[in-house]
Amino acid sequence: MELDWERLEEVVARAVARARSEEMREVAEAIKLLAGYMREGFEKTFKILEEQGKRLEEHSRL
Repeated sequence: MELDWERLEEVVARAVARARSEEMREVAEAIKLLAGYMREGFEKTFKILEEQGKRLEEHSRL
């Protein structure tokens, strides 16, 4: 399953904008914050994996 971050951000932004009650706005904002943390975490993990892959390639050549 592939996650489209741009689509997720659009959906969350609409949910925040359309939330009518204070409680729903808080829930929507929390989802927005969690999505941001998830994206940042995946990006950091991907960067680490790329670096490990490069190191593995270097060691494979030796």
